[in-house]
Amino acid sequence: NDALRVNGNELRCKVVGEGGNLGMTQLGRVEFGLNGGGSNTDFIDNAGGVDCSDHEVNIKILLNEVVQAGDMTDKQRNQLLASMTDEVGNLVLGNNYKQTQALSLAARRAYARIAEYKRLMSDLEGRGKLDRAIEFLPTEEQLTERVAEGHGLTRPELSVLISYSKIDLKEQLLGSLVPDDDYLTRDMETAFPPTLVSKFSEAMRR
Repeated sequence: NDALRVNGNELRCKVVGEGGNLGMTQLGRVEFGLNGGGSNTDFIDNAGGVDCSDHEVNIKILLNEVVQAGDMTDKQRNQLLASMTDEVGNLVLGNNYKQTQALSLAARRAYARIAEYKRLMSDLEGRGKLDRAIEFLPTEEQLTERVAEGHGLTRPELSVLISYSKIDLKEQLLGSLVPDDDYLTRDMETAFPPTLVSKFSEAMRR
């Protein structure tokens, strides 16, 4: 379908949202961003479906344990799942709002904080966590050129970095004593619907 493609700098719009996977290439997104356009990545714009599945899996793991313990029947479990549809939807919307808000805040200061992003990429590369070439992230030389032209990282590039930062943070947390701290249980509960927390908070702690 090459005859149907256009370059990122040829788009005559201000914003592109990707409702499906690979609506744009990463290089196309970056080119669009450097030309003044607004876009994230497909994995950011499509994050709602993945987030919903994550909530569903965690909820079902918890409720299956409750059923196996004899504290709930399968029928009651299914009824409870159906009743929490809107609550799960609100959690998903909240997570995705916060993620795009974080991107927007990062984008506003992408030029001013370019040195920090350089250090982040260098650190991740040094620990074997990131390959700039694979992720189409700018080299040190390209970043120097960006700064000279008054540009920082684009939203698509920041989308990649925020994902790698989350992965790195998760690994560090799992390798620490933080997950075993009872004080932080309340933070875990924020990932579940309020109805479930009120009924099965003790089961969550197990």
